[in-house]
Amino acid sequence: MRLFARGHREEDIVIEELQRIGVEVYGQQDGGELAFGHAKFHCDGVCKGVLEAPKTEHLFECKTMNDKAFKAIKKEGLKKSKPVYYAQCQIYMKKLKLTRALFVSVNKNDDDIYIERVKLDPGFANDLERKAEYVVLQSEPPPKEFAPSWYQCKWCSAQMICHYEASVEQNCRTCEFVDLHNEGVWKCSKLKKILSTERQRIGCDEYSVLPCLKP
Repeated sequence: MRLFARGHREEDIVIEELQRIGVEVYGQQDGGELAFGHAKFHCDGVCKGVLEAPKTEHLFECKTMNDKAFKAIKKEGLKKSKPVYYAQCQIYMKKLKLTRALFVSVNKNDDDIYIERVKLDPGFANDLERKAEYVVLQSEPPPKEFAPSWYQCKWCSAQMICHYEASVEQNCRTCEFVDLHNEGVWKCSKLKKILSTERQRIGCDEYSVLPCLKP
């Protein structure tokens, strides 16, 4: 939790430093949605006045990294060393109708800083959005691709469900009567009503676990 908090504090510091050299930063936590409203995002901001293109609005993204990750990004660049962050910049640019991003990384070990301008790749961004829609519309979990000993599986909160047939939480999201609709709406086909997020967490007496989630 302290590490995440450090990242949030660093954003304010970097923004202040950028503003001191004439870069205007605004729109912090602006965001949008994709995948029919079932995926939402918030960016670190939008900036203008970047030296290489002062009139062009840039997506602003700021990340803190440990020494190993920081050295990798300095050596290999964002796309190769941190493909998840690169994808994040791409989809944010697409949805916010921007063509450039200013990615700033800070080394948590020695406060070194790395800055990279990222260009929008429309084809890549479109593929990401289609992938998000595909994931949201799936009626069953994807097949397992890794053993439970795989390092990402060890960190995953669904490890016991996926690999060891543990029971899922009883709520509307795991019930066979729930249906997805546009604009992020979840609806119960049995009760014939739209479900608020709070109601989905509680569930009801009509609950019936999705067949694909049964141990």
